[in-house]
Amino acid sequence: MERLLSELINETKLCQLNYLQQLIALLRPSQATASAEANQKLLALNHLLSKNSVWAKALKKYLLTVLTHYKQVHLYTDMGILTSEGFAKSFSSRLSWKLLPPAVNQTHLKDAFGQIFSQQDDYLWLRSLEPQHLQECFDLLFATKHTPELVVHQQKSIRDLLDAILVISYRITAMGLEPELVGNHPTIEDYDSPFLAQNREATDFIEAYKCFLEGTSPAIDDQHLCVLLAQCSEIVEKIRKNAKTHGITIDLTYLLQRLEQHIARLHKLLLIISESYSLQRDNILQLIIDLVEAENTKLSVRKLCAQNIQLLSRQITDNASKTGEHYVTTDKAGFLVLLKSAMGAGLIIPLMALLKILTHSVKLAPFGQAFFYSLNYSFGFMLIHLLHFTVATKQPAMTAANMAATIEQAHDKKAQNLMALSELTVNTIRSQFIAIMGNISIAFPIAYIVSWAWHNINDKHIINTTKAASLLHDLNPFTSLALFHAAIAGVCLFLAGLISGYYDNKAVYHRIGERLRQRPKLIRLLGESRLLTLTQYIENNLGALAGNFYFGLMLGSIGTIGFILGLPIDIRHIAFSAANFAYAIVAFEHQLPWQTYLVTAVGIFLIGVTNLMVSFSLALFVALKARGVRFAQWWPLLCLLGQHLRHHPKDFFWPPSAANTTATSEKSEDSSQAKS
Repeated sequence: MERLLSELINETKLCQLNYLQQLIALLRPSQATASAEANQKLLALNHLLSKNSVWAKALKKYLLTVLTHYKQVHLYTDMGILTSEGFAKSFSSRLSWKLLPPAVNQTHLKDAFGQIFSQQDDYLWLRSLEPQHLQECFDLLFATKHTPELVVHQQKSIRDLLDAILVISYRITAMGLEPELVGNHPTIEDYDSPFLAQNREATDFIEAYKCFLEGTSPAIDDQHLCVLLAQCSEIVEKIRKNAKTHGITIDLTYLLQRLEQHIARLHKLLLIISESYSLQRDNILQLIIDLVEAENTKLSVRKLCAQNIQLLSRQITDNASKTGEHYVTTDKAGFLVLLKSAMGAGLIIPLMALLKILTHSVKLAPFGQAFFYSLNYSFGFMLIHLLHFTVATKQPAMTAANMAATIEQAHDKKAQNLMALSELTVNTIRSQFIAIMGNISIAFPIAYIVSWAWHNINDKHIINTTKAASLLHDLNPFTSLALFHAAIAGVCLFLAGLISGYYDNKAVYHRIGERLRQRPKLIRLLGESRLLTLTQYIENNLGALAGNFYFGLMLGSIGTIGFILGLPIDIRHIAFSAANFAYAIVAFEHQLPWQTYLVTAVGIFLIGVTNLMVSFSLALFVALKARGVRFAQWWPLLCLLGQHLRHHPKDFFWPPSAANTTATSEKSEDSSQAKS
């Protein structure tokens, strides 16, 4: 470092980047996560600058010269801010940049940033630097008064900042008048829009500030501009909150995120040109780190997706959460209703399994087989929904979002919120248990009766012993890929939950019911009252119907896709597995060893557990990520569940009475408060 600082004293070509590149290389630790090493190197630089003021002046002159040699506006207006090309275009651009990065403009400071901070993890060690060390370094360089030559450089940088403020202000105005934004907040058109007002105020502020730099006017105040920007932020927040009732799209999410980023950047630039030295210093340092991170991650497709999908996934999971509330029972009445609903689904599932077996007996091409399998599953699941029946394994993807909402409330570590989460977990486990029992308790005997009746009427079995042996093998968890295939089915269940939330959001945002009610042909065909009933049903059930339809497509086609690709992929579902077991028993005319009964029963049980665990864990993970929640209280939650299991084990399988529920809640709450 000493050699580098000494060379700067006599250097004449101060606009070159090589010295700055060398300085960053000297400060860069051996590993980006080595925060102690990075801070130690920065302290060493601070020591050299404090020991020799000549070195500090030379480095300051060099930095200001480099800064003013390049065009700065694009650095402040573009770096770290989403572009106007939209999510799809940005996604494809970043994919293409992975193969061929964009060209470097040698006159823009934005592109010089990539040459200075050339390592993709530079932002990690920069963020690990202690703020007091950074502030000390900044003070050693810029706390003293500038020479007349450097004052010129400083004023040029300020003018570039003012130009950047004006550009960002114009962009905020343009985005604030986008039809999609106005459509989601119509009051913007009724009053003087803050998106327009802030631009007028920004223009006046910049003109006044330029006069201030020339010494022809006193210092100016940016408070009114900040108030208008705050009003713009309030509108953005209102639109986000209204998303629960009005829905949201990726394009609107992208627009809101761009708008927030521009408002935040404008706030930061205003602070940088404020009269307070400490505000200037702290915001300059923070802006530099933000810009370095933006440069290092500008090609990251994953970050782009994470930025844009989080709010949309929150909306999707919130819609699923509303459905999930109906899948969790808290009292005996709801428990029995859920049991009857699950038993109703148990009537249809064996018939779906029978149709699949009959379709398999018809020699079809792989595509035709997948097509009919998919229709069988899709229309079967949709019929189950239309009849208000319940498929047990469809619950986890719905209840996980409901649980994530409770986890978000329990995130503040309050005993009562953690207790509510514990009670929800017990209720969910009990609801899952009774739904599974309802499905299996009817599916198995119905399949057995159908198979027995078929044999007595036609004097032959639905399936031969070869097919029956294949079905039994597929249910064996020790000699087949039954659990792996059950996990694939769990993934399909999880995806079906997301699809349901997506279409619920779509129905609300695009006003599908309202648009259908405005079709004259439908009014003449059905009449206003029938059309109203139909469209209201579509509005409330489009997500569930779409989720069931696509879930059926996935279940019906995955096995065929595996066959075509030569991959060992298929699906195993607990209710269908129970029905297939019954068909196999009748086909063998009960001539099976007891070990086969035991192993198959264990296999069905493990298939169900895998279905539930995979779909629930994936759905819970996405729901928590969408809410930005990191829950760190799993152990206290497990302790509460353990206490509940020890004192009231029956609650996990049968709903407690109201008195027992109150007593359990009070006891657990007292225990939690005593521990805290």
